[in-house]
Amino acid sequence: MSFRFLFSFFVMYMMADNAFPLIGELGFLDWMTELNQFVVWLGRHVLDVEQEISTESTGSGDTTFFYLQLYFFLVAAVFAASVWSILDRDRKEYNALHYWLMIGLRYYLAIHLWSYGFEKVYKLQFPTPSLERLVQPYGESTPMGLAWTFMGYSKLYNYFTGFAEVLGGALLLFRRTATLGALVSLLVMLNVAVMNFSFDIPVKLFSTTLAVMCLYLLRQQIKVLYSFFIDHRLTKLTLFPVPFSQNKPLKTTSRILKYSWIGYELFNNISENRRWDIEQGDNAPKPPLYGIYYTENFVRNNDTLPPLATDSLYWKRMIVTEYGYASEKTNRGNLLRRQRRKAFAPIRTHW
Repeated sequence: MSFRFLFSFFVMYMMADNAFPLIGELGFLDWMTELNQFVVWLGRHVLDVEQEISTESTGSGDTTFFYLQLYFFLVAAVFAASVWSILDRDRKEYNALHYWLMIGLRYYLAIHLWSYGFEKVYKLQFPTPSLERLVQPYGESTPMGLAWTFMGYSKLYNYFTGFAEVLGGALLLFRRTATLGALVSLLVMLNVAVMNFSFDIPVKLFSTTLAVMCLYLLRQQIKVLYSFFIDHRLTKLTLFPVPFSQNKPLKTTSRILKYSWIGYELFNNISENRRWDIEQGDNAPKPPLYGIYYTENFVRNNDTLPPLATDSLYWKRMIVTEYGYASEKTNRGNLLRRQRRKAFAPIRTHW
């Protein structure tokens, strides 16, 4: 029963994420669009959710919709496992299905670990704290902002966490190193999940689910790992046989497809992150006026205004960020934003 439930849940979750190639071409995206609308209907008319349920991508994985989607997957997995158990109650083993589920989970985890890992290696997920962030009062920071500042400060820590994720994903791609890869990935994802919960980073559901997937990959090896690490006994990991291991043409074809996919993912992750690093990362060129400028004289309507702390119109400083935007800070701490092209024409302030 437990395998049927987990198989149903993991398959639905992975298909909804659209992480694997050719998902869109096979028509699953249209099916998921209909399913998403059903999840919205479920929340409004069955669970009486009052707040807005939006399916649009906002960068957050912890919106009301994703909680409802997770709830639906859990309920649907219970229903599917129950019907499956009734229709196939005499079967005791699902070795072939278990093998393919393990393959799917390993590659699914590798995709996301490489995606997040290479972003950290190129320092894109956590860029160096911006000038605005550096002059922001500590008490105005959000928990997530503190985490981003902490992570963005150190290149070394970005490299350390990034390479750990890349290593975990790489080890998962091969049967003989998959258990070690699951252990490394579990430690990485537990750290990520705890950080998300501790600093209110809205990827709690996703990171926790990835950690659960790592635990499932280790489920069959728990006794072996306990004997090795706790009892200090010489033992051997269990490797599930490949269903088509005797079919040499099929085995050769699968290897060609596997290494072609690995090469594609490596090239895609490295090239895309390198491009973004040059265009928008820490290595991107800064605007000509990049920096923080403090006001020496402020002229308004041909009158020089004194730097009174009570004057909300007086600009204390101006910040030109790496993204080409200008921000003016008034004495009362109000932060304004203007696009670069519009920031300089009306300015009559002198620095």
